[in-house]
Amino acid sequence: MGLFDIWVENDDRKPSNTNVLFDTSSGKINIIAIDNAYTFTTQNYNQLLSSVVCQSYNDNLLHTKLVKEITKYAKKQQGFSEYIKDYFYFCISKSKENYYEIVENVPFELGLTEELADALFAFLFSETRNQKVLIDFYSKL
Repeated sequence: MGLFDIWVENDDRKPSNTNVLFDTSSGKINIIAIDNAYTFTTQNYNQLLSSVVCQSYNDNLLHTKLVKEITKYAKKQQGFSEYIKDYFYFCISKSKENYYEIVENVPFELGLTEELADALFAFLFSETRNQKVLIDFYSKL
C-alpha cells in the first residue's frame, strides 16, 4: 500500500488516517485498503507532473510503527528489494495493458475526458517518474 500510495500520489492515507481495515475472520490478519478519494495529489489530471514524486515525509503508511516493524523484518529477507521492484513493475505493466479498457468503464458523468485519461496515462506510466517512485519508496523504509 505504501508503494501504491506513492505511485498514485495519495494524499489521504497516512499515519494519522490509515484507511485500512483488519480482517481476522480467516484466522489470519488480512489488511484491506479503503478510501482512495484523494489520489493524484487531488489535482485535475492534466495538472499532474510526471517528472516528480510529491508525497511529503508524513504522507505515507510507511511511517507508521506497524509498518516500520514489518519492514524491519522484511528487509532482512534475501531478495526483498528485488522482489518489490519486480512486483512493482509487473503491476505497472498489467495496469498499463488494461488502462484504456478500465477507463472505458468510468461513467461519463464523472467527467473523465479522453484528454484527461491521456494525461493520467502519461503520469502513471512515465518510466522516469516510476523510477523515482521506487527510489522514494526505498528511502522511506
